[in-house]
Amino acid sequence: MKPITIQEQKILSLIGHGYSTIQIGYALGISAHTVESHRKNLLTKLDAKNSAELILKAIQAKVLSTHNPIQNENLNPTQDENDL
Repeated sequence: MKPITIQEQKILSLIGHGYSTIQIGYALGISAHTVESHRKNLLTKLDAKNSAELILKAIQAKVLSTHNPIQNENLNPTQDENDL
């Protein structure tokens, strides 16, 4: 497996915490397109077909952090993306 970058680790963790692409981009100060590019790289690196399999394989490979890298308590996975 190719190494996972720090930014990819953050995105992987946020996907695992239930955040959407738009929420992840907002929280990390990057575009949704950049989030999707990182997600696609992660799918390739972990040989996963979708986000569910990505999380499963990340757990199995012990590369998924349970730490939520978002420091903003006002942003949560259930927040309406139109409010961002």
